[in-house]
Amino acid sequence: MKKMLLTVCIMMVCGQLFAQSNDSLQTGIDSVAVEEQKDYIQSSDSIQTQIEPLAAEEQKDYHQSNDSLQTRIDSLENEIKTLSASIKEKDTETEKKEKDHSVWGRKKFLSIGYVSQTLSPNYGDDLKGSFGVSLVSGRTIYLHKKPLWNRVKFALDLGCDINYTKYKDYDEEYNGYYEDEETPSLISGMHQCDIGFVIGPSITVNPVGDLRVSAYFRFVPSYSMLIIDDEVNGSYVSFFTYGGEVSWKAIGIGVEGRFGNGKYGAIMSDDDVSDIKQKYSTTSFRAYLCFRF
Repeated sequence: MKKMLLTVCIMMVCGQLFAQSNDSLQTGIDSVAVEEQKDYIQSSDSIQTQIEPLAAEEQKDYHQSNDSLQTRIDSLENEIKTLSASIKEKDTETEKKEKDHSVWGRKKFLSIGYVSQTLSPNYGDDLKGSFGVSLVSGRTIYLHKKPLWNRVKFALDLGCDINYTKYKDYDEEYNGYYEDEETPSLISGMHQCDIGFVIGPSITVNPVGDLRVSAYFRFVPSYSMLIIDDEVNGSYVSFFTYGGEVSWKAIGIGVEGRFGNGKYGAIMSDDDVSDIKQKYSTTSFRAYLCFRF
């Protein structure tokens, strides 16, 4: 019985000691937990304190980077605008040069024309041409580089003028000189050939596009030959031509008048009298096709 009581007492003491040990352990655990929580909070605060300056610095760098990027974008846009304006200006300048070449750059010309011509001696009837052709080649020298009002240019034309005419045959007596029917006609074949140098002023207007309208007056000092059957007569003749032309790019059409007179003496003749000179006046109308290059 005593042993049992002792055993019970021992067990009660052990239980009390165990309970006290658990309370002490729980108190230690709670103290450690509180300390750990305190350290965690302090660590968190320290980390937050370190993060905030870093975040502020990063945000500052971000804004600076954005500002720098925007500056570069603005700079690139300005460069693109400058390049676009330069390209547009070059294109405009190229188009202007192409137009100037198309309108004003074709300075050489070659014209082929049909000639209607009359030869008038001092005494006698006029001789009418049955067929005629002209060939004029030359160069236009503009007197100023830029057109006036972007439309008008004055120039000087230089070149060579060749004119040929075949006159009509006369089967009846000419000027009443021959009344004998057995006498052959005075003129059965007559030709005139003129070769001269061209010089004179001209004015050209460019109203629109590649259209050109020109007017001119030219002095053409020439050597002229009259071939009457087997007789050849020659003379210096001062011809003058005046006219107008309408052209588009390289092709144009024109009309002109021509006049001049000279005293023709025999160059080749079967007659004994070769010193007699006869004065003739020449008037012509020419329509021509012109090529410019």
